[in-house]
Amino acid sequence: MAKSFKVVIVTPDKTAYQGSVVSATIPGLAGYIGIWADHAPLVAAVVPGMVTLRMDDAGSTKYLAVGTGFV
Repeated sequence: MAKSFKVVIVTPDKTAYQGSVVSATIPGLAGYIGIWADHAPLVAAVVPGMVTLRMDDAGSTKYLAVGTGFV
């Protein structure tokens, strides 16, 4: 089983998602950023697009539309 990490996606009004995932794909200025457990520390701008959260090794996936922000 792949190692998981905690993700929290917040908006100005509420927490849109909070939970453990095995990978996250986030839209950045230079393209999509793939993040796995133990990823090197990172600060990057987020652009409007689709965040893909892979929940487990079985392929369970959650998709969220996002606007601008940072990761």
